[in-house]
Parts: sequence; C-alpha cells; structure tokens
Amino acid sequence: MKQINRWLLWLLVGITALQLTGCNKKDEAAGAYVNGTLVFNEGNFSEGNGSVSFLKKGENTAQDNVFETENNTPVGGIIQSARKYGERIYIVTNNQNFVRVVNAATLKLELTLQEGLDNPIDVAVINGKIYVTNWGPIDKAFGSNPESFVAVYDATTGAFIKKVALSVRPQGIWAYSKSKVFIAGAGSNTIEILNTNTDALDGQIVVESGPERFEADAKGKLWVACNSGYLIRFNPATNTVEKTIAVDMSYYPVRIASDGESIFYFSGNKIYKVDATNPVVPTAPFAEVSEFSAFNGIGADKTTGHVYVGEAVYTRNGGVKVFDANGQEVTSFTAGIAPNTFIVQ
Repeated sequence: MKQINRWLLWLLVGITALQLTGCNKKDEAAGAYVNGTLVFNEGNFSEGNGSVSFLKKGENTAQDNVFETENNTPVGGIIQSARKYGERIYIVTNNQNFVRVVNAATLKLELTLQEGLDNPIDVAVINGKIYVTNWGPIDKAFGSNPESFVAVYDATTGAFIKKVALSVRPQGIWAYSKSKVFIAGAGSNTIEILNTNTDALDGQIVVESGPERFEADAKGKLWVACNSGYLIRFNPATNTVEKTIAVDMSYYPVRIASDGESIFYFSGNKIYKVDATNPVVPTAPFAEVSEFSAFNGIGADKTTGHVYVGEAVYTRNGGVKVFDANGQEVTSFTAGIAPNTFIVQ
C-alpha cells in the first residue's frame, strides 16, 4: 500500500511539473512580455535615458532595460508616451526624436520613425497610418508663431507622408474612428479634429484652457484633462462637450487613466477617482502614497481594476505602487527613472 501511495505521489508531481513546463513553453512561444505589466520610464532629460521595465504577473521585482536587452540598443531619448495598437507598441521619445515601433509580445524592434519629427509627444494609429503630435522647434513653441504639427506615416512601412500644421503645443492624440482623430492643443483651448481620409483639419471643439491627455470610458465617451484644472467629457460622435468639472489637478504632468467605469487623475501624491457616468468633484482621495512626494504617471487595468502610479523622481530609479479597485495597495516595486506609462498585457 505504501509503495502504491508513493507511486501516486510521484505521478502527481510529474504531472504538475509537466503542466508548469507546458505553461512556461506556451509563454515563451507567445513572447516574453505577454503576461505582466510594461512600465515606460521617462528618464532624465539631460541624459536622454528613457527605458522600459517589465513586471511579470505574480512577481514583485521588475526587469529593467528590457527594450535594450531585446534590441541591443537603448530606446533613445525621453519617453513621452507609449501606446498599444493591435500587436504593436509605439514608444514616443523626444530629446533624440524617435518613435520606436516594437512587437508587443517580444519587444523586438520593427520600425523606427525619425524623419519629420521635432519634439514628438503622442501617437495614434488608424486607417493604415501613424499620427504623431509634435511641438516643433522649442524656441518657437512658446512664442507667437509656433510651428507645431502632426506627422503622418504609413503604418506598414513607416514611410513619412506629410506634416499637418496644428495650434500651439499639441499633446495627446486619440484615434476615434477610421475618419476622425482628436488632438489636444495644450497651448490653446481647443481640441482639433483631423480627417484621416484627407489628412486635413476638419473642425475643432472649444474646451477649457490647456487640454492635454485623452482617455475613453466604457460607453465610448472621451475625456480630456486640462492643465488649467478641468476634467471634461465629450461625445466623439457629435463633437459636443457633455460635462466639465473643476478638479485639483497637478499642472505638470497632466495625465489621466480609465478602467472603463471611472477616470483617475492625480494631484501631488494623491489619486482621485471620478465616476464616468455621473462625474462629480471627489471630496476625498482614492489613495495616497506618503513615500512619494509626487506622481509622474498613472495607468489602469480594465480587467482587474488595478490602478498604477509612478513616482516623480529624475535622479534615481522610481517606485511604482499598485492599488485595487477599493484603493488598497496590492503591491509595489521599483522601475526606471520617472515611470509615466503602463501597459498591462
């Protein structure tokens, strides 16, 4: 009887080992970065050392410099934003002016966009094209005659197509449909609308001063955060503003996140939560991090409801905190310098 029990025990151990090995092989086959969170670290401007970290699901220590590991070259510059479209991730850097296009699962470099860029900020991909907002020459960006624009590229080949002149200091860009892209003019009070069939401007939406970053909720409404301290919901189908609330939002950086049901923003080291359906000014923070003096970035996982925030520190690697839907801390880890964007895969 003891021999039979021992045999059964070893059989179970063997089956478990095979299952784990099978899972690992599946993960390896799918790509090393499919089961966790990619963290895009802004870096220090004077050194141009933006980087990418990866926290594998179930672990508490992130792998740093994973872009460089996979491609034998640094990202190059200061990471302003990173967006996932389909099976690719688009990493926008200024200082050295790159858009790095990588496979989302492997982080292997597929395209590098550089022609036509001048202080790029954000990216959208739609209708077979890539659209990148640019401040233009920095010595003119804050003057009376800025040369801001959106650069347009072929999404397959990365070939530069054209520039479309924009208003002052465009920040966020959001692809709504195959024929419509919204661009936030941070140096103005307008959201410009680009027709992707003609690649020409086709109207604008007047909002509060300093629109910067977009997010969408579960009902398809778009939200824009303004550096003047406003959070605005508008209908992208009709181009009409539906709700404007005044909030205590840090002037820089201005970033928001959405889990579909709620919009999250930060001020200093406090996170605030706004209901997307019935938005009102929050009376208390969703969470607070006493160890951080301020945040540099925020993200939300639409599957788990987890909220990520990155520490605003530029002289050393920054911390990341993760909170559940109730504002309770789930985990924390260290990423690169000034974590500002999170993509959960």
